[in-house]
Amino acid sequence: DEEISYPALSGRGWDVPEPWSGVEPLPAGFAPGDFLVGRLRCGRDLAPSAAAELRAAGVAAVIATSIAPDFFAAAVAAGLPAVAIEEAAAIKSGDRLRLDIETFRVANRNSGDRYIIKNLSEAALDALRRASVAQGA
Repeated sequence: DEEISYPALSGRGWDVPEPWSGVEPLPAGFAPGDFLVGRLRCGRDLAPSAAAELRAAGVAAVIATSIAPDFFAAAVAAGLPAVAIEEAAAIKSGDRLRLDIETFRVANRNSGDRYIIKNLSEAALDALRRASVAQGA
């Protein structure tokens, strides 16, 4: 068995409104490969198909203080990392970020801060690895 690793991702972080229903347009300045940044129970008001739609729209990952369980499950199934870090509120729209789910870290290249991902299980990480291979990431 060949060991699969998930590639580190770099892009800008963009705040999503609270509450976030998913029907809002992507933030001004957003480019494919960027991240959406939310707060508590991020994704709780989203339709089950939203994770796949966000992935198709070029969202590289969702980063938040906490992720709603249903959205987390849908995101992992869609191959969209949805990671929880305690310091999500410290990320400003437009900050340059680097997400490395293999080391459970998010780095804010603007501030120099490093944040620990607190919600990824080994099973979720394996599912994201398999999805990245299937999607040709």
